[in-house]
Amino acid sequence: MSALGIGHGAAPGGVGGAWFLAREDLGLLINLLREDGRRLIGPTIADDAVVYDEITSVAQLPAGWRTKQEPGKYRIEHRDSDRLFDYVISPTAWKRFTYPPRVPLTIGRKDGSQVTFADAEPDAPPLAFLGVRACELTALGIQDRVFLGGPYIEEDYRVRRRNAIVVAVQCTTSNSTCFCTSMSSGPEVRGGHDLALTELESGFVLEVGSEVGSRLLERLPVAAATIDQAVEAAREVAAVRASIGDPVATAGTDVLLAKADRLSQDSGERRRARAASPPGRPARGVARRPTARRVRGRAPPRRDRRSGRGAARARSAPGAAARPGGPARVRARRTGRPHGPR
Repeated sequence: MSALGIGHGAAPGGVGGAWFLAREDLGLLINLLREDGRRLIGPTIADDAVVYDEITSVAQLPAGWRTKQEPGKYRIEHRDSDRLFDYVISPTAWKRFTYPPRVPLTIGRKDGSQVTFADAEPDAPPLAFLGVRACELTALGIQDRVFLGGPYIEEDYRVRRRNAIVVAVQCTTSNSTCFCTSMSSGPEVRGGHDLALTELESGFVLEVGSEVGSRLLERLPVAAATIDQAVEAAREVAAVRASIGDPVATAGTDVLLAKADRLSQDSGERRRARAASPPGRPARGVARRPTARRVRGRAPPRRDRRSGRGAARARSAPGAAARPGGPARVRARRTGRPHGPR
Protein backbone atom coordinates (compact mmCIF):
# COMPACT_ATOMS: atom_id res chain seq x y z
CA MET A 1 0.00 0.00 0.00
CA SER A 2 1.40 3.36 -0.99
CA ALA A 3 1.50 6.49 1.14
CA LEU A 4 -1.63 7.72 -0.63
CA GLY A 5 -3.52 4.52 0.07
CA ILE A 6 -3.43 3.22 -3.51
CA GLY A 7 -2.50 -0.42 -3.64
CA HIS A 8 -1.06 -0.74 -7.13
CA GLY A 9 2.54 -1.58 -6.20
CA ALA A 10 2.36 -5.15 -7.53
CA ALA A 11 0.19 -4.41 -10.53
CA PRO A 12 1.92 -4.46 -13.94
CA GLY A 13 0.13 -1.34 -15.19
CA GLY A 14 -1.90 -0.91 -18.34
CA VAL A 15 -1.00 -1.61 -21.96
CA GLY A 16 2.80 -1.85 -22.22
CA GLY A 17 3.15 -1.16 -18.48
CA ALA A 18 1.66 2.34 -18.82
CA TRP A 19 -0.24 4.29 -16.18
CA PHE A 20 -2.54 7.28 -16.35
CA LEU A 21 -2.34 10.42 -14.20
CA ALA A 22 -5.21 12.91 -14.34
CA ARG A 23 -4.30 16.47 -15.25
CA GLU A 24 -5.47 17.87 -11.92
CA ASP A 25 -3.09 15.50 -10.08
CA LEU A 26 0.13 16.74 -11.69
CA GLY A 27 0.63 19.05 -8.72
CA LEU A 28 1.09 15.97 -6.51
CA LEU A 29 4.00 14.86 -8.66
CA ILE A 30 5.57 18.31 -8.38
CA ASN A 31 5.22 18.20 -4.59
CA LEU A 32 6.88 14.78 -4.47
CA LEU A 33 9.78 15.98 -6.62
CA ARG A 34 10.35 18.90 -4.26
CA GLU A 35 10.53 16.78 -1.12
CA ASP A 36 13.66 16.84 1.07
CA GLY A 37 14.72 20.25 -0.19
CA ARG A 38 15.12 19.10 -3.78
CA ARG A 39 15.21 21.91 -6.37
CA LEU A 40 12.71 21.31 -9.14
CA ILE A 41 13.81 22.63 -12.54
CA GLY A 42 11.18 22.84 -15.26
CA PRO A 43 9.89 24.92 -18.17
CA THR A 44 8.46 28.36 -17.54
CA ILE A 45 7.98 31.64 -19.43
CA ALA A 46 10.58 34.41 -19.11
CA ASP A 47 11.87 37.07 -21.53
CA ASP A 48 9.42 36.00 -24.25
CA ALA A 49 10.78 32.45 -24.32
CA VAL A 50 10.33 29.05 -22.73
CA VAL A 51 13.26 28.67 -20.33
CA TYR A 52 14.34 26.08 -17.78
CA ASP A 53 14.36 27.49 -14.27
CA GLU A 54 13.34 26.60 -10.74
CA ILE A 55 9.57 26.16 -10.31
CA THR A 56 7.41 25.38 -7.29
CA SER A 57 3.90 24.81 -8.72
CA VAL A 58 1.91 23.84 -11.80
CA ALA A 59 0.94 27.49 -12.30
CA GLN A 60 4.49 28.30 -13.40
CA LEU A 61 4.43 25.83 -16.28
CA PRO A 62 3.83 27.27 -19.80
CA ALA A 63 0.13 26.35 -20.09
CA GLY A 64 -1.22 27.16 -23.56
CA TRP A 65 2.13 28.38 -24.92
CA ARG A 66 3.65 27.06 -28.12
CA THR A 67 6.99 27.85 -29.72
CA LYS A 68 7.54 28.69 -33.37
CA GLN A 69 11.08 28.03 -34.50
CA GLU A 70 12.55 28.60 -37.94
CA PRO A 71 16.14 29.08 -39.13
CA GLY A 72 17.30 32.20 -37.28
CA LYS A 73 13.88 32.82 -35.70
CA TYR A 74 12.24 32.00 -32.37
CA ARG A 75 8.95 33.21 -30.89
CA ILE A 76 6.22 31.99 -28.57
CA GLU A 77 2.49 32.00 -29.25
CA HIS A 78 -0.39 31.62 -26.81
CA ARG A 79 -3.54 29.74 -27.65
CA ASP A 80 -6.63 28.61 -25.78
CA SER A 81 -5.35 25.27 -24.47
CA ASP A 82 -4.59 23.57 -21.16
CA ARG A 83 -1.55 21.73 -22.48
CA LEU A 84 1.57 22.33 -20.42
CA PHE A 85 4.28 20.81 -22.64
CA ASP A 86 3.06 21.81 -26.10
CA TYR A 87 6.33 23.48 -27.05
CA VAL A 88 9.58 22.44 -28.71
CA ILE A 89 12.81 22.42 -26.70
CA SER A 90 13.92 25.57 -24.92
CA PRO A 91 16.81 27.79 -26.05
CA THR A 92 18.28 27.17 -22.59
CA ALA A 93 19.74 23.83 -21.46
CA TRP A 94 19.81 21.50 -18.45
CA LYS A 95 23.60 21.71 -18.47
CA ARG A 96 23.28 25.04 -16.68
CA PHE A 97 22.30 23.02 -13.60
CA THR A 98 24.39 19.86 -14.05
CA TYR A 99 27.57 21.77 -14.94
CA PRO A 100 27.12 25.37 -13.73
CA PRO A 101 29.62 27.95 -14.98
CA ARG A 102 30.70 28.96 -11.48
CA VAL A 103 31.48 26.53 -8.64
CA PRO A 104 34.12 26.67 -5.88
CA LEU A 105 37.15 24.56 -6.82
CA THR A 106 39.63 25.30 -4.02
CA ILE A 107 39.50 26.86 -0.57
CA GLY A 108 42.40 28.91 0.77
CA ARG A 109 43.06 29.30 4.48
CA LYS A 110 45.50 31.65 6.14
CA ASP A 111 47.05 30.73 9.45
CA GLY A 112 49.41 33.48 10.50
CA SER A 113 51.94 33.81 7.71
CA GLN A 114 51.10 30.43 6.19
CA VAL A 115 48.47 29.97 3.44
CA THR A 116 47.14 26.53 2.56
CA PHE A 117 44.83 25.40 -0.19
CA ALA A 118 42.51 22.41 -0.36
CA ASP A 119 39.99 21.08 -2.85
CA ALA A 120 36.45 22.26 -2.20
CA GLU A 121 34.02 19.47 -1.43
CA PRO A 122 31.05 19.41 -3.83
CA ASP A 123 28.06 20.97 -2.14
CA ALA A 124 25.33 20.57 -4.75
CA PRO A 125 21.66 20.50 -3.74
CA PRO A 126 19.63 17.54 -5.01
CA LEU A 127 17.85 18.32 -8.29
CA ALA A 128 14.77 17.16 -10.16
CA PHE A 129 14.22 17.87 -13.85
CA LEU A 130 10.68 18.02 -15.25
CA GLY A 131 10.10 18.15 -19.01
CA VAL A 132 13.30 16.68 -20.46
CA ARG A 133 12.93 15.71 -24.13
CA ALA A 134 14.47 12.69 -25.87
CA CYS A 135 17.17 14.70 -27.67
CA GLU A 136 18.09 16.40 -24.40
CA LEU A 137 18.46 13.02 -22.71
CA THR A 138 20.91 12.11 -25.48
CA ALA A 139 22.85 15.30 -24.75
CA LEU A 140 22.97 14.45 -21.04
CA GLY A 141 24.26 10.99 -21.93
CA ILE A 142 27.10 12.53 -23.96
CA GLN A 143 28.00 14.77 -21.03
CA ASP A 144 28.03 11.72 -18.75
CA ARG A 145 30.49 10.03 -21.11
CA VAL A 146 32.76 13.09 -21.19
CA PHE A 147 32.73 13.97 -17.49
CA LEU A 148 32.36 10.51 -15.96
CA GLY A 149 33.54 7.97 -18.54
CA GLY A 150 37.25 8.79 -18.73
CA PRO A 151 40.21 8.52 -16.39
CA TYR A 152 39.42 11.93 -14.88
CA ILE A 153 36.08 12.38 -13.13
CA GLU A 154 34.39 15.75 -12.76
CA GLU A 155 33.39 15.34 -9.13
CA ASP A 156 30.89 18.20 -8.91
CA TYR A 157 29.11 16.95 -12.03
CA ARG A 158 29.06 13.40 -10.66
CA VAL A 159 27.34 14.50 -7.46
CA ARG A 160 24.75 16.58 -9.31
CA ARG A 161 23.88 13.82 -11.79
CA ARG A 162 23.80 11.08 -9.16
CA ASN A 163 21.25 12.96 -7.05
CA ALA A 164 19.07 14.19 -9.92
CA ILE A 165 15.62 12.79 -10.73
CA VAL A 166 14.69 13.02 -14.42
CA VAL A 167 11.05 13.20 -15.50
CA ALA A 168 11.00 13.14 -19.30
CA VAL A 169 8.21 14.30 -21.60
CA GLN A 170 7.45 12.73 -24.97
CA CYS A 171 7.37 15.16 -27.87
CA THR A 172 3.84 15.79 -29.17
CA THR A 173 4.83 18.72 -31.42
CA SER A 174 7.79 19.66 -33.60
CA ASN A 175 9.23 22.47 -35.71
CA SER A 176 10.98 22.57 -39.07
CA THR A 177 14.34 22.80 -37.27
CA CYS A 178 13.99 19.41 -35.54
CA PHE A 179 16.37 16.68 -36.77
CA CYS A 180 16.29 14.06 -34.00
CA THR A 181 15.23 11.30 -36.42
CA SER A 182 18.52 11.76 -38.31
CA MET A 183 20.56 11.49 -35.10
CA SER A 184 18.62 8.53 -33.62
CA SER A 185 17.91 10.72 -30.58
CA GLY A 186 14.12 10.93 -30.71
CA PRO A 187 11.35 11.80 -30.76
CA GLU A 188 10.61 8.74 -28.60
CA VAL A 189 12.09 8.62 -25.09
CA ARG A 190 14.04 5.37 -24.86
CA GLY A 191 16.20 5.67 -21.74
CA GLY A 192 18.02 7.86 -19.26
CA HIS A 193 14.84 8.81 -17.36
CA ASP A 194 13.09 7.88 -14.14
CA LEU A 195 9.56 8.68 -15.36
CA ALA A 196 8.27 9.56 -18.82
CA LEU A 197 5.05 11.49 -19.48
CA THR A 198 2.99 11.70 -22.65
CA GLU A 199 0.51 14.57 -22.46
CA LEU A 200 -3.06 14.02 -23.63
CA GLU A 201 -6.01 16.39 -23.39
CA SER A 202 -7.34 14.59 -20.30
CA GLY A 203 -4.05 13.90 -18.51
CA PHE A 204 -0.75 12.07 -18.78
CA VAL A 205 0.30 8.55 -19.70
CA LEU A 206 3.20 7.53 -17.44
CA GLU A 207 5.98 5.00 -18.04
CA VAL A 208 8.58 3.95 -15.48
CA GLY A 209 12.27 4.05 -16.40
CA SER A 210 14.04 3.27 -13.11
CA GLU A 211 13.60 2.09 -9.54
CA VAL A 212 13.40 5.73 -8.41
CA GLY A 213 10.56 6.28 -10.86
CA SER A 214 8.80 3.18 -9.59
CA ARG A 215 8.91 4.49 -6.03
CA LEU A 216 7.49 7.83 -7.18
CA LEU A 217 4.71 6.08 -9.05
CA GLU A 218 3.66 4.19 -5.95
CA ARG A 219 2.88 7.51 -4.25
CA LEU A 220 0.77 8.93 -7.07
CA PRO A 221 -3.00 8.46 -7.63
CA VAL A 222 -2.59 6.69 -10.96
CA ALA A 223 -4.64 4.03 -12.72
CA ALA A 224 -3.66 1.51 -15.34
CA ALA A 225 -3.78 3.17 -18.77
CA THR A 226 -6.61 1.97 -21.02
CA ILE A 227 -6.07 0.76 -24.55
CA ASP A 228 -7.48 4.02 -25.94
CA GLN A 229 -5.14 6.12 -23.78
CA ALA A 230 -2.07 4.06 -24.71
CA VAL A 231 -2.92 4.15 -28.42
CA GLU A 232 -3.55 7.91 -28.34
CA ALA A 233 -0.19 8.47 -26.65
CA ALA A 234 1.59 6.34 -29.25
CA ARG A 235 -0.14 8.18 -32.09
CA GLU A 236 0.89 11.57 -30.69
CA VAL A 237 4.57 10.64 -30.82
CA ALA A 238 4.27 8.84 -34.17
CA ALA A 239 2.73 11.98 -35.69
CA VAL A 240 5.79 13.97 -34.58
CA ARG A 241 8.13 11.48 -36.25
CA ALA A 242 6.11 11.72 -39.45
CA SER A 243 6.16 15.54 -39.38
CA ILE A 244 9.97 15.61 -39.00
CA GLY A 245 10.32 13.30 -41.98
CA ASP A 246 12.72 10.60 -43.04
CA PRO A 247 16.18 10.68 -41.50
CA VAL A 248 19.06 12.04 -43.52
CA ALA A 249 21.23 9.23 -44.88
CA THR A 250 24.39 9.16 -42.76
CA ALA A 251 25.92 5.83 -43.82
CA GLY A 252 29.60 6.34 -44.63
CA THR A 253 29.68 9.86 -43.18
CA ASP A 254 32.42 8.87 -40.72
CA VAL A 255 34.64 7.71 -43.59
CA LEU A 256 34.09 10.95 -45.54
CA LEU A 257 34.81 13.08 -42.47
CA ALA A 258 38.01 11.15 -41.76
CA LYS A 259 39.13 11.60 -45.37
CA ALA A 260 38.38 15.33 -45.25
CA ASP A 261 40.34 15.59 -42.01
CA ARG A 262 43.39 13.90 -43.57
CA LEU A 263 43.25 16.21 -46.60
CA SER A 264 43.05 19.22 -44.31
CA GLN A 265 46.06 18.01 -42.31
CA ASP A 266 48.10 17.36 -45.47
CA SER A 267 47.26 20.82 -46.79
CA GLY A 268 48.30 22.41 -43.51
CA GLU A 269 51.61 20.53 -43.51
CA ARG A 270 52.37 21.72 -47.04
CA ARG A 271 51.62 25.32 -46.13
CA ARG A 272 53.87 25.14 -43.08
CA ALA A 273 56.66 23.55 -45.12
CA ARG A 274 56.49 26.32 -47.74
CA ALA A 275 56.52 28.98 -45.05
CA ALA A 276 59.61 27.47 -43.42
CA SER A 277 61.66 26.96 -46.62
CA PRO A 278 64.21 29.62 -47.80
CA PRO A 279 63.10 31.95 -50.61
CA GLY A 280 63.61 30.50 -54.07
CA ARG A 281 64.06 26.94 -52.81
CA PRO A 282 61.23 24.43 -52.82
CA ALA A 283 60.17 23.12 -49.46
CA ARG A 284 61.18 19.60 -48.56
CA GLY A 285 58.47 17.22 -49.60
CA VAL A 286 56.86 19.79 -51.93
CA ALA A 287 57.45 19.04 -55.59
CA ARG A 288 58.51 21.87 -57.89
CA ARG A 289 56.22 22.49 -60.80
CA PRO A 290 57.65 20.80 -63.95
CA THR A 291 59.15 23.25 -66.46
CA ALA A 292 60.41 22.89 -70.00
CA ARG A 293 64.10 22.01 -70.24
CA ARG A 294 66.48 23.74 -72.62
CA VAL A 295 68.83 21.47 -74.51
CA ARG A 296 72.04 22.96 -75.91
CA GLY A 297 70.70 26.49 -75.83
CA ARG A 298 67.57 25.68 -77.84
CA ALA A 299 64.03 26.30 -76.71
CA PRO A 300 61.62 23.36 -76.66
CA PRO A 301 59.37 22.90 -79.69
CA ARG A 302 56.26 25.09 -79.79
CA ARG A 303 52.98 23.78 -81.07
CA ASP A 304 51.09 25.63 -83.78
CA ARG A 305 47.97 27.03 -82.14
CA ARG A 306 45.77 26.66 -85.21
CA SER A 307 46.83 23.35 -86.65
CA GLY A 308 47.73 21.58 -83.40
CA ARG A 309 50.86 20.16 -85.10
CA GLY A 310 54.28 20.63 -83.66
CA ALA A 311 55.77 23.39 -85.74
CA ALA A 312 59.35 23.68 -84.60
CA ARG A 313 60.94 27.06 -84.77
CA ALA A 314 64.52 26.10 -85.45
CA ARG A 315 67.04 28.66 -84.41
CA SER A 316 70.14 28.95 -86.53
CA ALA A 317 73.52 29.70 -85.16
CA PRO A 318 74.66 33.33 -85.46
CA GLY A 319 75.82 34.09 -88.99
CA ALA A 320 74.35 30.96 -90.55
CA ALA A 321 71.94 31.31 -93.49
CA ALA A 322 68.38 30.21 -93.05
CA ARG A 323 67.39 27.10 -94.90
CA PRO A 324 64.83 27.57 -97.66
CA GLY A 325 61.44 26.51 -96.45
CA GLY A 326 62.56 26.67 -92.84
CA PRO A 327 61.59 29.43 -90.46
CA ALA A 328 60.31 31.58 -93.31
CA ARG A 329 57.61 29.02 -94.10
CA VAL A 330 56.58 28.92 -90.45
CA ARG A 331 56.19 32.69 -90.37
CA ALA A 332 54.19 32.67 -93.55
CA ARG A 333 51.80 30.12 -92.12
CA ARG A 334 51.34 32.15 -88.95
CA THR A 335 51.00 35.65 -90.43
CA GLY A 336 49.43 34.88 -93.76
CA ARG A 337 52.12 36.94 -95.59
CA PRO A 338 54.59 35.01 -97.76
CA HIS A 339 58.24 35.67 -97.11
CA GLY A 340 61.21 34.41 -98.96
CA PRO A 341 64.53 33.61 -97.47
CA ARG A 342 66.66 36.65 -96.79
